[in-house]
Amino acid sequence: LIQDLGFPSSCSLLKLTPDGAFLLAAGTHKPQIRCFELGELSMKWSRHLNADAVQMQCLSSDYAKFAVLMVDRTLALHAKYGQHFSTRLAMAARDMAYDPFDATMWFVGPTNSLHALNLEEGRFVEPRPLNAMRDADGGGACLGISKQHGLLAAGRDDGLVDIFDPRTPPGGSAGPAALDVAPTVRAALLG
Repeated sequence: LIQDLGFPSSCSLLKLTPDGAFLLAAGTHKPQIRCFELGELSMKWSRHLNADAVQMQCLSSDYAKFAVLMVDRTLALHAKYGQHFSTRLAMAARDMAYDPFDATMWFVGPTNSLHALNLEEGRFVEPRPLNAMRDADGGGACLGISKQHGLLAAGRDDGLVDIFDPRTPPGGSAGPAALDVAPTVRAALLG
């Protein structure tokens, strides 16, 4: 029912804004982002990107501020008027999560560490190691931040989840905790 909710090739990513009023969609073959106003069931705007989007993250309750992680290792920060800033990341990230408590964007990828960019200060923060509880190869696959207590969870390729408190300094006394969720997920999938 939403007008123009199509892309020339495909839609690779959908993200609902926290207020539930707008839908951000990323498409491929001429990479672009479209914003749809759900109350009006129509497209509000469309923007072209330099590369395909891997992930999007809303930084405000509506579409006024959001970040786009792209396949060329670029993070682009957008505002209502268009792209505000972009920077190149040290690694090809797979997922990102925004910590509103200290305005930090966290990234996870094929490396054994979490990388972060403090958006308030405009500088990269010292990376946090993954796999601190045991030696394992592979990196992180997904990230999430709890809105209740601010803990950062990183899902790893080997089925473990590392949980950090981003307020503690790297290498501090409160190291990561690890949960092995792979057997539970396998059991749930197999019935």
